[in-house]
Amino acid sequence: MHELSLVSSLLTQVKDLMVQHNATAVDSVTVEIGALSGVEADLVQDAFSRLVVTAECGHPLLEIRDVGLQIRCRDCGMESSVQGITLTCPQC
Repeated sequence: MHELSLVSSLLTQVKDLMVQHNATAVDSVTVEIGALSGVEADLVQDAFSRLVVTAECGHPLLEIRDVGLQIRCRDCGMESSVQGITLTCPQC
Protein backbone atom coordinates (compact mmCIF):
# COMPACT_ATOMS: atom_id res chain seq x y z
CA MET A 1 0.00 0.00 0.00
CA HIS A 2 2.12 2.88 -1.30
CA GLU A 3 -0.64 5.34 -0.41
CA LEU A 4 0.61 5.22 3.19
CA SER A 5 4.07 6.47 2.18
CA LEU A 6 2.52 9.09 -0.14
CA VAL A 7 0.38 10.46 2.68
CA SER A 8 3.34 10.39 5.06
CA SER A 9 5.29 12.49 2.56
CA LEU A 10 2.32 14.79 2.09
CA LEU A 11 2.04 15.41 5.83
CA THR A 12 5.78 16.14 6.02
CA GLN A 13 5.27 18.79 3.34
CA VAL A 14 2.31 20.20 5.27
CA LYS A 15 4.43 20.46 8.43
CA ASP A 16 7.24 22.16 6.49
CA LEU A 17 4.77 24.70 5.10
CA MET A 18 3.41 25.31 8.59
CA VAL A 19 6.91 26.16 9.81
CA GLN A 20 7.51 28.38 6.78
CA HIS A 21 4.32 30.35 7.42
CA ASN A 22 4.40 30.29 11.25
CA ALA A 23 1.11 28.37 11.30
CA THR A 24 -0.15 26.46 14.30
CA ALA A 25 -2.76 24.36 12.52
CA VAL A 26 -4.13 23.47 9.09
CA ASP A 27 -7.84 23.51 8.25
CA SER A 28 -7.76 21.40 5.11
CA VAL A 29 -5.50 19.62 2.67
CA THR A 30 -6.51 19.24 -0.98
CA VAL A 31 -4.98 16.69 -3.33
CA GLU A 32 -5.71 15.84 -6.94
CA ILE A 33 -5.63 12.23 -8.07
CA GLY A 34 -5.60 11.42 -11.76
CA ALA A 35 -7.04 8.39 -13.52
CA LEU A 36 -3.62 6.99 -14.46
CA SER A 37 -1.83 7.85 -11.19
CA GLY A 38 -2.02 4.35 -9.75
CA VAL A 39 -3.31 5.85 -6.50
CA GLU A 40 -6.58 4.77 -4.88
CA ALA A 41 -8.54 7.65 -3.34
CA ASP A 42 -10.13 5.51 -0.62
CA LEU A 43 -6.72 4.20 0.46
CA VAL A 44 -5.37 7.77 0.57
CA GLN A 45 -8.30 8.79 2.77
CA ASP A 46 -7.72 5.81 5.07
CA ALA A 47 -3.97 6.51 5.34
CA PHE A 48 -4.63 10.20 5.99
CA SER A 49 -7.08 9.37 8.78
CA ARG A 50 -4.51 7.13 10.42
CA LEU A 51 -1.47 9.38 10.07
CA VAL A 52 -2.91 12.84 10.64
CA VAL A 53 -3.51 12.18 14.34
CA THR A 54 0.25 12.11 14.97
CA ALA A 55 1.25 14.74 12.38
CA GLU A 56 1.06 17.75 14.73
CA CYS A 57 -0.83 19.89 12.21
CA GLY A 58 -4.21 20.12 13.89
CA HIS A 59 -7.12 18.12 12.54
CA PRO A 60 -7.33 19.09 8.87
CA LEU A 61 -9.94 17.71 6.53
CA LEU A 62 -8.73 15.94 3.41
CA GLU A 63 -10.33 16.94 0.11
CA ILE A 64 -9.63 14.61 -2.78
CA ARG A 65 -10.29 15.91 -6.28
CA ASP A 66 -10.65 13.43 -9.10
CA VAL A 67 -8.74 14.80 -12.09
CA GLY A 68 -10.24 13.64 -15.36
CA LEU A 69 -8.14 12.36 -18.19
CA GLN A 70 -7.66 14.72 -21.15
CA ILE A 71 -6.80 13.35 -24.58
CA ARG A 72 -5.97 14.88 -27.97
CA CYS A 73 -6.80 12.85 -31.07
CA ARG A 74 -3.84 12.41 -33.42
CA ASP A 75 -6.18 12.23 -36.42
CA CYS A 76 -8.61 15.14 -35.94
CA GLY A 77 -6.86 17.16 -33.23
CA MET A 78 -9.94 17.25 -30.99
CA GLU A 79 -9.27 17.55 -27.26
CA SER A 80 -11.71 15.90 -24.89
CA SER A 81 -12.18 14.49 -21.42
CA VAL A 82 -12.62 10.76 -21.12
CA GLN A 83 -13.84 8.55 -18.30
CA GLY A 84 -11.65 5.80 -16.93
CA ILE A 85 -8.74 4.88 -19.12
CA THR A 86 -10.59 4.74 -22.44
CA LEU A 87 -8.36 6.55 -24.92
CA THR A 88 -10.77 6.72 -27.86
CA CYS A 89 -11.65 9.98 -29.59
CA PRO A 90 -15.40 10.65 -29.23
CA GLN A 91 -15.46 12.42 -32.61
CA CYS A 92 -13.66 9.87 -34.80
